[in-house]
Amino acid sequence: MELAKMTHNYLFLFHEQYAVKKLQQQLQQDNFSSKIIDAPRKISSECELAVSIYFSDDGMYKHYINDNVRAVYKINSNHFDLFWKDEI
Repeated sequence: MELAKMTHNYLFLFHEQYAVKKLQQQLQQDNFSSKIIDAPRKISSECELAVSIYFSDDGMYKHYINDNVRAVYKINSNHFDLFWKDEI
């Protein structure tokens, strides 16, 4: 599958903003293409950043959950399905 035809299908939100760049660097080291974006207003009322990524394997996102990740959403068309949430 060509990279240009892929759409990002996961969105990571964080407790601390410094973790955004940290995760993006980790994803780059693992040869994943990701983007830092403004968190959509549909899922966050705060002005915050998120990491958007494409994973072909639905379980791959679990490898990137750490203490700094607040929530992981799966993007389906124009809506967001909560896949994982920190229970703090």
